[in-house]
Amino acid sequence: MERAVAHLVKAHAEQDASEALDPSQDKQREHEERTLATLRKNAGKLRSALATTSERMGAQGKPIKRNLTDAESATLKSGHGVVQGYIGVAAVDGAHQVIVEAQAHGTPQEHDLLKPVIDGVRKHFKAIGEDGAVDAAAYLADAGYHSERGLKDLAADGIDGYIADGTMRKRDPRYAEASVHKRPSKAKTFLPRDFSFDREHGTCICPAGQSLKLNSANAIINGRKATVFKGTAATCAACPLRSQCLRKPDLTAVRQVAFFEGAVASKLTNPHCRAMREKIDSEKGRAIYAHRMGLIEPVFGHTQQRGLRRFTLRGQTKVDTQWKLFCIVHNVAKLQVYGKMAA
Repeated sequence: MERAVAHLVKAHAEQDASEALDPSQDKQREHEERTLATLRKNAGKLRSALATTSERMGAQGKPIKRNLTDAESATLKSGHGVVQGYIGVAAVDGAHQVIVEAQAHGTPQEHDLLKPVIDGVRKHFKAIGEDGAVDAAAYLADAGYHSERGLKDLAADGIDGYIADGTMRKRDPRYAEASVHKRPSKAKTFLPRDFSFDREHGTCICPAGQSLKLNSANAIINGRKATVFKGTAATCAACPLRSQCLRKPDLTAVRQVAFFEGAVASKLTNPHCRAMREKIDSEKGRAIYAHRMGLIEPVFGHTQQRGLRRFTLRGQTKVDTQWKLFCIVHNVAKLQVYGKMAA
């Protein structure tokens, strides 16, 4: 922004030093002056924000991208693309789906939220003298909370947890036939399965019958080992299947395709993640974890039915208060039902 301001100021100075301006350029000059004012204002806001807010670190020590209007929020992936906002998390009891802890965090994922949520639950129950009961309880959480750091904290506190990972269902024999019921993909471009890959000889033939060049035999993509092949400018440029192979044939020069082998060794050697996979893959673990979806997912569905489809405030404190308010409304409805039964 500051470079753009300097460029416009220099251009104006050159115009002023030249002959008199054409009256027809007055409107253009007025527009540029407004642009200058806007750029200076926004650059000042950014400078002020950078000077008054500290950098926040997220999972794996990566900095969390800041927002000018709400420095405590984070960029989140959603069904509508990437949005700026907060994650609302909750813990419920296994008997009546009463929310016993609710928190809102400006973090991109739930990886580091397992311990704060469990600590919040334990704090509430200790306040009413039931710390023994809550410490003996089993905690179920989805794959968003699965991380080596979180599971390490769980083990250190002696908590009985059942935390899923991203490939749990693929390992479960009960879901072995799940792919049969899926609709076949209607891909607009060729997928890796459309290429002939010979792992033994390290070769790959594209759908057009051309041999691709080995780009990397030991690539790491999103934590997984992969063999990557790439086309050449000579073969891809004149290929008759170019429009079926490239999503943007006018912009992309050649096709690249990767064939994955599995997780890298570092992912498999994390001791707490490995232990949790073994625990949740056991017959007991699968039976216990099967209750999670029926316990917590309806709670989030009820919250959306009551109107909270997005947070409407800014700032960690305000958003956390809004989230807790809706959770209280949920609990009041539960009390209305189960309170009468108890009476």
